[in-house]
Parts: sequence; structure tokens; C-alpha cells
Amino acid sequence: MTDEDMVMVPRKVVAFLRGEAPLDGSWFGDTFSGQGAYWWRKYLWDEVATPPSPSPDMDKDMIDG
Repeated sequence: MTDEDMVMVPRKVVAFLRGEAPLDGSWFGDTFSGQGAYWWRKYLWDEVATPPSPSPDMDKDMIDG
């Protein structure tokens, strides 16, 4: 696996996907009328589409994966 195969994912999204914490007030598996089971994908793709600028604090907020 190369660096080109990796993306940065915020810890809050990883915690949500692992069932460890809510995201935007909802837990993984929650559904909403008209939004379906995959409403949370926007959080994942928004972060991937706009990668952060490197900073000294990046490791605190992001993980590779």
C-alpha cells in the first residue's frame, strides 16, 4: 500500500463508524426519514474532498486509514 492509497479521516468519523461515539447527535445505524441508512457518508466524503493543510496539530485530529 502506498501513500496514494491512503486518505485522512477525522477521528470523530472513525469513532462513529466503530460505534464508539455519535456523529452530529446520532449513532451508527440510526436512520432518518428521507435520508436512509447512509446519511453519514457526507461527513466522510466532505473530509476526503477537502484535505487539510499540514499542521503540527494534524495528528491529534486525524488518522490515516
